[in-house]
Amino acid sequence: MFLKRLFHTGLGLCLLATLQGCATPPHPENHAIGELLDRDVGNLNQSVASQIMTEPYHGNAKLKAKVQGEIDQRVWWWLRYFSVRERDLFARNLERGENYRPLVEQILSDQKLPLELYYLALIESGYVNHATSPTSAVGIWQFMKPTASNYGLKTDPSFDQRKHPIAATIAASRYLADLHRRFDSWYLAIAAFNAGPGRVNKAIREGHTRDFWKLADGHFLPEETMEYIPKFLAAATIGNHLNQFGFREMKAQMPWEPISAISLRPGITLAKISTLANLNTDEVLRYNPRLDKELKTPHSRPIHIWLPRKSAQEFMKHAETLIAKVDT
Repeated sequence: MFLKRLFHTGLGLCLLATLQGCATPPHPENHAIGELLDRDVGNLNQSVASQIMTEPYHGNAKLKAKVQGEIDQRVWWWLRYFSVRERDLFARNLERGENYRPLVEQILSDQKLPLELYYLALIESGYVNHATSPTSAVGIWQFMKPTASNYGLKTDPSFDQRKHPIAATIAASRYLADLHRRFDSWYLAIAAFNAGPGRVNKAIREGHTRDFWKLADGHFLPEETMEYIPKFLAAATIGNHLNQFGFREMKAQMPWEPISAISLRPGITLAKISTLANLNTDEVLRYNPRLDKELKTPHSRPIHIWLPRKSAQEFMKHAETLIAKVDT
């Protein structure tokens, strides 16, 4: 049986030992969650999986997702996997992800993308920023070097921007937007994010269909990609309906705030930026890891930096003569 084979092969277990986090809270007995899934797979979970991709996100009707939810055996398997078999690990990943959620959702919103795409990074890396796969994909979005380079991420030995959540998320959102324009389907765009657009095009040619589920059922896609959409749907379903699956609400411990992009004229120092933004230098460097080096290097062009939105507003009050441009 497909599900039993999937269970034994452990397909999709790419969340490596690096995915460690804070202790998880007490939770219901696994068998109780299992009984809930068994009993309600045709009712509760059918409803949940379809709602998650169509209902207003956090009550904001302007940000409805454009990904249609579906439920089949693959989605059901991952719902059970996350909420029963690997419940504690999934809870740690959810909690870690809360640190990145405000930033990631802002960038997705700026690109007019479904906010549920936040859960792609969750299944890619568990929001472990330094995560590195066996194939050398790096960061919360698990970029390979060629794709990273295509979307402006520098991967030189001194600093790998795939590990910078702001730069990497901006690149990921641009890549996802391009994939959606190319395939005109969120399922196929997400599949291409995993397998590459060339591999998805080949599957479409061989399968004579653009229906993801038919491509998966016909085994025209790699096994990992066949499971990628169901895995994503299950993670998003549980993440947006924590109580229904017995998880507590998650709270960020070290949140990345929504940002504003600022372009500065030459001559300003890191200390001056910190003072005007009412931040310490470590906080400024957290959002701009290379800034200290950039400021000390002779240059004539403006330097582009990111600051938390509130800090950028504070900066603007006192530094208008130093600012070439501020995008809020």
